[in-house]
Amino acid sequence: MVLKSDWHIRFLTYQILSALAYIHGLGFAHGNVSPSSIHLSESLWACLNISEMSCLKEASHSASRKACCFAEECPCQEIYANFGLSTSMNWSTSFRRWWAGDLSNYEYLLLLNKLAGRRWGDHSFHMVMPWVIDFSVKPDENSDIGWRDLTKSKWRLAKGDEQLDFTYSSSEIPHHVSDECLSELAVCSYKARRLPLSVLRSAVRSVYEPNEYPSSMQRLYQWTPDECIPEFYCDPRIFTSLHSEMSDLALPSWTTSPEEFISIHRDALESDRVSRQIHHWIDITFGYKLSGEASVEAKNVMLPTSNLSTPKSTGRLQLFTKPHPMRHGVTPHSQYHGLKESCFRCQLQHESKEISSITNGSSHLDPKELLSGTRYLDNLETATLFCERTRYLDSVYNYQEEFLDYNCSLRSQLTDLSIIDTLENTNDATSVPSEFDLGCLLECFEADDNLSMGFQESLNWKQKSSYLGVCSDNHAKDIFSYGCILAELYLKRPLFDTVSFAAYKESGVLPGAIQELPPHVALLVEASIHRDWRRYF
Repeated sequence: MVLKSDWHIRFLTYQILSALAYIHGLGFAHGNVSPSSIHLSESLWACLNISEMSCLKEASHSASRKACCFAEECPCQEIYANFGLSTSMNWSTSFRRWWAGDLSNYEYLLLLNKLAGRRWGDHSFHMVMPWVIDFSVKPDENSDIGWRDLTKSKWRLAKGDEQLDFTYSSSEIPHHVSDECLSELAVCSYKARRLPLSVLRSAVRSVYEPNEYPSSMQRLYQWTPDECIPEFYCDPRIFTSLHSEMSDLALPSWTTSPEEFISIHRDALESDRVSRQIHHWIDITFGYKLSGEASVEAKNVMLPTSNLSTPKSTGRLQLFTKPHPMRHGVTPHSQYHGLKESCFRCQLQHESKEISSITNGSSHLDPKELLSGTRYLDNLETATLFCERTRYLDSVYNYQEEFLDYNCSLRSQLTDLSIIDTLENTNDATSVPSEFDLGCLLECFEADDNLSMGFQESLNWKQKSSYLGVCSDNHAKDIFSYGCILAELYLKRPLFDTVSFAAYKESGVLPGAIQELPPHVALLVEASIHRDWRRYF
């Protein structure tokens, strides 16, 4: 969401504070306040997602893992479940794992989607994936036929350079592509066989005509100028129609079942060929080719929003300002495939590995290996430098670890408090204030010096008072998160990354970016992130 004025920012932050005040008034702390937990309507009304609260996320964690894609052993359960990514995923760590081949292309691209604000369940900002084959032939890494050119956007491949050049030169606002790489129309057309007819009438066309929807994967690829969706890499159900008037989405001739197609399609995404080129697609979709001279050369200049006075969500978000490094490693098939025991390819790789370990008992260094080792060091240096320059993607908004420790005790204390409330309701003779502090206790004694408070009532008060003291610390951590978000709204980048936050937490050194804030905003941000939280409570 692009906020166009200071008034928009003030209105938004006021709503965030109001939501936190309400939650805190109930005796809870959110514990996971971040930009992704704040939902905005088109009219800028904000909603704080309580399902992201730390005390609720852990309770739903085990259940959410079961809502993964079709494979029970799928390693993407943490990512695919609950329609989102784990908030604990660190970008720099994930990037290094992906670069080395320990994290699949699919998982890494989902992480980039999450960082760009894309999300499951929202057809306007659905998770986006690249098309990697055109479905004309079965993908073969030894052949160039059927593979998609990842150095060009799907829009450019569909429209052609001549048309894009004409659009750029003849438009009042020069541009090559629309403001969205994956439109709501495309998403709903891809998922037409699984969506309710009411959604299709709203997003695609008001008059439902089942024959108007692409009938096969190859036809679908040729029809759309938009990119792909993750479902075509993980969910075989997307081919089966729930509507009697609409036939199932036809599979390519080189596959016999939806499950086989998903396996082959995913193998293509994780292939060595795609792994060596996927950085070009990232540059176009999330990277430096979204702005400046690079976007002109790539014929990737985006059409800007027409109404600058109204906040609007943008479909393309630039995450990187430098070229994305090429991947070094490749994720083994057996690592990302969920059904290992029933997969012929997994078994074949396992047997080949065993034979190789027996026949290659001795090892020696080959000159080519020495050259590749030098190349590896050069590539590693490039990747490390890129990672250092993009530390802002490892943004910090809260003290997550401390909240996780707290939530365990919170649940037990809430259980104790429910028992206490039951005990209090059975004894109307003693009225104990809902807010417990030293002042409340003194007022209670001053009002009636003869008040008789038994051991049970004293114990109840002590437990509640202790709970509220712990709660105040965690309320302050929510305010810390608010301060980080407030700063980011003005800076257009996160206030803390993992390195600057560690330095601030250890020595109290404020990020230099605070000097870039307007004075009144800097004052509020510094007060919100002050390390001595107790002075506010």
